Amino acid sequence: MARLKQLAKWFGLSLAGLSLLLGLLAGLGYYYLQSDDGRDWAAREIERLASTPGEMEVEIGGLSGRIPFAVSVSDLRLSDGAGRWLAIDRIGYEIDPAALLDSTLRFRVLEAGTVTLDRLPDTAASDEAEAGREAWPSLPLAIRLERLAVGEVALGPAVLGEPASFRVDGQATSQDGSAVDASLKLAR
Repeated sequence: MARLKQLAKWFGLSLAGLSLLLGLLAGLGYYYLQSDDGRDWAAREIERLASTPGEMEVEIGGLSGRIPFAVSVSDLRLSDGAGRWLAIDRIGYEIDPAALLDSTLRFRVLEAGTVTLDRLPDTAASDEAEAGREAWPSLPLAIRLERLAVGEVALGPAVLGEPASFRVDGQATSQDGSAVDASLKLAR
């Protein structure tokens, strides 16, 4: 019986030590992401994970802010085999971390400077690969976007047949990820 108590004590101490070590590593990782080197590393990793060479490539000029709660991305560009099709000079968001405790991803703001859509992406090759996948995954969180602001959306002539430019303001919510209730205001 004494041996069992001793094993339980060592198991408990080992578990506590492992928890402390994991907490320390998470804290160091968070601290690293707040540095310039950490943000550069995060930008390159996002590019690597989001890109498929020759099909869809993502380029990020830089990250700033308090990752992951208030992030700004500069010079975001998306390209396919035919070249660049989307450019965003600045896009950023701020979330409320406390809302996650209520199973809600609450964006206080999602804003962009200039969004330039030169043309629609070449999706012929990826359409075949995506045919068996669900179009919009069900999310375990409710999503609430309190403020959407896009300074300018510039559409190239290949999108609508002639160039167009407008601003976007709005808000949106989704309780289960399957339906979105949005209010958008477009101004030319």
